[in-house]
Amino acid sequence: AMRPTVLNVAFALFMANVPWVDGLADDDIHIVFSTDCSGYQNWQAEALAYSALMVGQQGHITRIVSNCPDDADFAMMRRSSYPNYHVHITPKFSLDEGREYFPYYNKPLGVDHWIKNAVPAVSQSVVVLLDPDMVFVQPIRPDGVKNKDYILYTGHRKKSEVSDAVREGHPVGQQYLIGSGWVNFKRDLICGPGSPCTTVSHDTANEHYALGPPYLLHREDAKKVFDAWAKFVIKVREVQGRSVADMLSEMFAYCLGAAHHELPHDRLDHF
Repeated sequence: AMRPTVLNVAFALFMANVPWVDGLADDDIHIVFSTDCSGYQNWQAEALAYSALMVGQQGHITRIVSNCPDDADFAMMRRSSYPNYHVHITPKFSLDEGREYFPYYNKPLGVDHWIKNAVPAVSQSVVVLLDPDMVFVQPIRPDGVKNKDYILYTGHRKKSEVSDAVREGHPVGQQYLIGSGWVNFKRDLICGPGSPCTTVSHDTANEHYALGPPYLLHREDAKKVFDAWAKFVIKVREVQGRSVADMLSEMFAYCLGAAHHELPHDRLDHF
């Protein structure tokens, strides 16, 4: 039977049907996730890292840490069972410029800060964004699962038209049942007049953008999407207000950012 890559409510990898060039090495990958400084998330972070070690995951893992008190024990956070483990500390994002506490800024603003300021700079070809409550049950590879019969896809295209190999211009994501509500947003006020995000249909939104972690992108695509995501999550709050649930405002902002840069994902079901 097929085994998922990461254990959670949902997960996925996939890609468009293109003639791939040479494959990527299994360690040409950087896994990243966002947390606060709580003891609860300290344990989540190490459970994720230890599960990666146990399944033989290769590449680097970075924990992004936001909204920490001045006396936070960062030395403790940097200790991990995983050999290539890093901690990236961000500014405090969640105060929403003094208006109100909004914890869902942490992830989009955190990953954007990381990819722009990481030391050493991110050099791996593939970036994978997880949530801290996920654990590995098998490795994630830049070229996807070795046995392509294990790919799960429930969209409207032929299975032969999708792929879980990540390349520049072809990101992959796990299907989440978040729908296409962002298509009804005032998208010109969020993405800007003339943005490609303003022309996406409900059908395209459901096929390519109804996603959640893991998100898998080429490094250069991640730079673009994370930058737009960080900007648009604030815009979604400003333009749509409380008409969007807090967590969905962050997830829809990712959809808007990917659509803005014309990066439809292959939406898979096997993560």
